[in-house]
Amino acid sequence: GRAKEASEILEKRAAVSPADPQIYRWLGDAYDRQNIPQKAWEAYSKAIAVAPANEDNYLALSAHAIEHKNASIARDTLNRGLTQIPTSSKLTLETGLVWALQGDFDQARIAFRQASSLNPNWSLPLLALGITDLQTGKPDSATEVFRQAKQIAPDDYRCYYFHALALNRSQTNQSAVMRSQATEELRHAV
Repeated sequence: GRAKEASEILEKRAAVSPADPQIYRWLGDAYDRQNIPQKAWEAYSKAIAVAPANEDNYLALSAHAIEHKNASIARDTLNRGLTQIPTSSKLTLETGLVWALQGDFDQARIAFRQASSLNPNWSLPLLALGITDLQTGKPDSATEVFRQAKQIAPDDYRCYYFHALALNRSQTNQSAVMRSQATEELRHAV
């Protein structure tokens, strides 16, 4: 709750340690909390300039752009990050989220699939893909995606919850067996 004091401390710290991108990300957050978006933008941009191969810097600036309703700048930032770190599953996932926020679910699906292929042991891109399928009326596809996510992350309750939701919404699987399976998935999630 004391963002002004935090920014003053971080400004001093940045003067002493100008090569630490985390300081600039924190400074951007402090400026943003004070409703000084231009200074926040500059701080996040400085983090990128200091460490252009650090995906957290692009994620921070992208999040800032999204919060200020500027999805095209968020996407441009993420694309710049992907030119520096082309195998970043996090930047690719975030790109998909930006597309989804803009309502371009086809582009979102492409990004989510790519993020999943870049990091096959990470269930979050599959969860995002499945949720996109649910949002766009494709529960059968979502069912399969959530089933895959469960295999990757068998201890993640979200995989089971969303699998149950997809099973429940499926038009082709409205049998007592499927309802029972959906109920069991919900129990497992709990």
